[in-house]
Amino acid sequence: MAAATSTVFRGTTFENRSLTILKNAFGMALRRVGGKNDGGVDLVGWWSLPTATAGTTTSRLRVVAQCKAEKKKFSPRYVREMEGVAWRYGSIPPDESEASPPIPWPDDDHNTGPLIALLLSESTFTKATLLRAQSSPVPFMLAHILNEEEMKDMDAPIAGITWNIALRNLMEGYELRWEVGGSAPDAQDRPSLWHEGQRVVVGAEE
Repeated sequence: MAAATSTVFRGTTFENRSLTILKNAFGMALRRVGGKNDGGVDLVGWWSLPTATAGTTTSRLRVVAQCKAEKKKFSPRYVREMEGVAWRYGSIPPDESEASPPIPWPDDDHNTGPLIALLLSESTFTKATLLRAQSSPVPFMLAHILNEEEMKDMDAPIAGITWNIALRNLMEGYELRWEVGGSAPDAQDRPSLWHEGQRVVVGAEE
């Protein structure tokens, strides 16, 4: 029982951290789902795509995310599971055998619009996982997020991030770049979002 409680606590803590990190880094507005009937979704919400002009957006995407606070490397099995989630909740025709109803999106009366899938992990992704995600028709973003122990001497929580061809095509005009912090002792490498050749400032940087 103690081990199970510890696992649940660790998972919940990671989900809450992920909420904050995604808001600060990309301006995503997500909430935790939780519960036994979450349908394989830990976080759900919207991503209003920002531009280089403060306070303006181009479009809004639905977001479903799965968070894995595990020590073992991230398996391609989770990509396959998330593809099923996208087919169930997205515009891709669902499998009629699925019984779980879609989770209502926050602040909206209906579940419409493009959907993207996020996989967030405290461990690294295997090569097979990255290849599977890149070849998927589902728009995917994968992020390796440092755990709290690894974060003690760092202020940039995202250790690695990638998105697949399907998401790049959906977000035409946007680029995901990895910025090198430089030679300063406190410099941190971090991802950044660019729109039409200009860096987008979102979240905590505003």
